[in-house]
Amino acid sequence: MNKLPKHVLISRIPLQDKTETFVTLQNGGGTFYPQYVFNRNSFLKEMREIGYELIDEWSSLFDKCLIPFHRDKSVYAYTGLYFRINEDGKGNSKR
Repeated sequence: MNKLPKHVLISRIPLQDKTETFVTLQNGGGTFYPQYVFNRNSFLKEMREIGYELIDEWSSLFDKCLIPFHRDKSVYAYTGLYFRINEDGKGNSKR
């Protein structure tokens, strides 16, 4: 893509603030699949650095990522996020 989209909508993403971003295995019933669990501050910072500002966020209780033996790193509600490109289109957040 030559140009970033004006809007980015993420309906559900696992964010947490207890540790850095990591990958775990999620139990899908008959299969296991890799699942990123993102550090909230790092994720938002990276979005700001490429030119987006956070407009809105909400909790989605539909999904969760429970990690046996590491409940402190579990995510009990995913997060929805709406970003809009900064008016100047640069990574300098106005927030």
